[in-house]
Amino acid sequence: MPPGEHRHCPPSPESPALDSLRMRRVREAYCAAVTLIDTHIGRILDELEESGLVDDTLILFMTDHGEMLGDRGYYQKVVPYDPSARIPLIAAGLDVPANTTVDCPVTTWDVSATILDAARIDPPGTPTLVGSSLLGPETKRVGRIVAYHQALGNNRYVAAVGEGHKLIHWFSGGEEELYDLVDDPREQKNIIGEEEVTGVEERLRNAAVSFERDHGVEANVSNDAFVDLPYKQPPEHYLSMYPHWSSFQFPPWMVGYSEDDLKLIAAEMRDCLRSEAAYICRDPEWRKHALQQWLDIGGAPAVYEALFKDADHAD
Repeated sequence: MPPGEHRHCPPSPESPALDSLRMRRVREAYCAAVTLIDTHIGRILDELEESGLVDDTLILFMTDHGEMLGDRGYYQKVVPYDPSARIPLIAAGLDVPANTTVDCPVTTWDVSATILDAARIDPPGTPTLVGSSLLGPETKRVGRIVAYHQALGNNRYVAAVGEGHKLIHWFSGGEEELYDLVDDPREQKNIIGEEEVTGVEERLRNAAVSFERDHGVEANVSNDAFVDLPYKQPPEHYLSMYPHWSSFQFPPWMVGYSEDDLKLIAAEMRDCLRSEAAYICRDPEWRKHALQQWLDIGGAPAVYEALFKDADHAD
């Protein structure tokens, strides 16, 4: 990565080497999750065919975000780069032409408009739909630019994608990045300000400004320009493999853990120590949060205290 590119996204301080056993285990777990989803999507499609409903069904497959999974040294989502922000969107059935790839940018906001279009329902006047229907001729999407955003305050950004390029505007310091997604799909070279891309840079920035004014934080735009904040360095663990919130491992909607449940959870955590790919997190703040989560579901503090002690000894 070029110097300065981590100003808004600090790499994970615990990031393992990409060829390490721990990294392989992390990616295996991700692939296993994808396989699980694929299996159950197949069950749904089989049921549609067996029930005779498949010809009357519009099928839309997508997800809400990607996963950095070690790219750029980052983990989790929330960043504007493609491993996090670019997701599959597959449509089939009804008026969708088969075996067709659309290379213009689309967003999950298009899903609502597409469903309304397929159902022959006019969209409501307010609130105004951000997206547009994906049905109909592709010519209506030629030259399309889409925008997306994330967070508030100093963590906020807005990005615009179109014409084979992506512009990212960070409100912390007003810094920008521009990538050629055709020649530089891994987004490694920031070409913001280069003379040969002045036109596309301006068009993408105008689209980003319009999006922020109409659908984002209106106060962040004045006189057709962004209103920025002083630069603030993000927390060290902002994109960590083990952020502080990862200690919230017990779903808050789960209540009434039995004694047998707690014993099983404790046994599973202790089993993790036997893995040669185990990572021992010694961050005191993380351990404090983890202990509190354990106490909140009725666990005894001695269980975690012993677990931490054995973990430190094992490492």
